[in-house]
Amino acid sequence: KHHSPEVLKCEQCDYTTSYQPYLNYHVKGRHSSKQFKCKHCSYVTKWNTNLAKHVRWKHGTDRFNCDRCEYHSKSKGDLKRHLNSRHGTDANKVKCEMCEFSTKWHSNLNRHVKVCRKTAKNSLIAHVGEHR
Repeated sequence: KHHSPEVLKCEQCDYTTSYQPYLNYHVKGRHSSKQFKCKHCSYVTKWNTNLAKHVRWKHGTDRFNCDRCEYHSKSKGDLKRHLNSRHGTDANKVKCEMCEFSTKWHSNLNRHVKVCRKTAKNSLIAHVGEHR
């Protein structure tokens, strides 16, 4: 037998849901006057998790440092992107099959291959023309 989920209604507006955590989130976000304030600047939010994230990104001292240059970041992902783009090894590179060109980026390889093919085709046409 199938029964409909209980409809939960906000006591302060027309919002309804069948999931209690959604109602809690709605009430806190829409109707709560409680605010979390940053000690370092004027940032204010209703969510303590947002404040923690803000402090970490804007005022935090935890840094991910590149061991090959002076680059540093508050994000491990940003450091990883930096390492791949600035200090990528040959293992990370993609290579042209028609010449010695290599790059860390597929988009650069695709652009290069278009030019390389045209150059190779023109060279072949010129070479064949020499034998006529």
